[in-house]
Amino acid sequence: MQLVNSGNAAIFIALHTCKQLGIKKVLIPKEGGWFSYKHYPKLLDLEVIEVETNWSLLDLEDLKKKADKDSVLLFSTIGGYFVKQDLKQIEKLNIKKIADNTAGYGKLKVEADFEVASFGKNKPANLGYGGMIKSKHQLDETLLTLFKFPEAMQEALQQKINDLPNRWKFLQEKRRELMKLVKNFDIIHKDKFGINIMLKGIDEKAIKILKGNNIPFLICPKYHRVKKKGISIEIKTFNI
Repeated sequence: MQLVNSGNAAIFIALHTCKQLGIKKVLIPKEGGWFSYKHYPKLLDLEVIEVETNWSLLDLEDLKKKADKDSVLLFSTIGGYFVKQDLKQIEKLNIKKIADNTAGYGKLKVEADFEVASFGKNKPANLGYGGMIKSKHQLDETLLTLFKFPEAMQEALQQKINDLPNRWKFLQEKRRELMKLVKNFDIIHKDKFGINIMLKGIDEKAIKILKGNNIPFLICPKYHRVKKKGISIEIKTFNI
């Protein structure tokens, strides 16, 4: 594992390495990803192709149609922070993969050419700074130096990593608690693993309940959650 100064830096290094390996296309989820998924490939003159999703859950059939030897899949292990992808099926695909495990860090194990994660604010490992990259391929030492993680912050990061079991327990308990609070609304992928909760549509009654209980939420459509009308209950912003 290589530490870097941000999750975005880790994504850029992974994409740069893919280009060096001859990759020409980057497959990204149509929704439920991160903003740099769309922009960073273009900086490297790589084509961006969106894969269909079902409320941030990757459509595996569409993915199989679009995947080939010239492409890499860049995806979040937990789409929009509320729906875990079918990692076992994705692992079977014979293409290169960049698994952004920010939302599942410390909980999900992934098998990919690259695993990247952010340790930013409101992440599972919420140091507020930094990221990491694991790779099966040689990484550019110049980029690793350019995006170096400061030694002075390594002890603080280790404390956050050591505390991940407690933070995950807290987040999952909070999710169960809030699932009960909004049980009468249309919860998307409610039986899938995640951190946040996504409600279908923009229901004023739901908004009133959330505001009344000081529960943070986002109104969608938003690329990093869903591109449809919905309410994302932002459990990931809670701290112990």
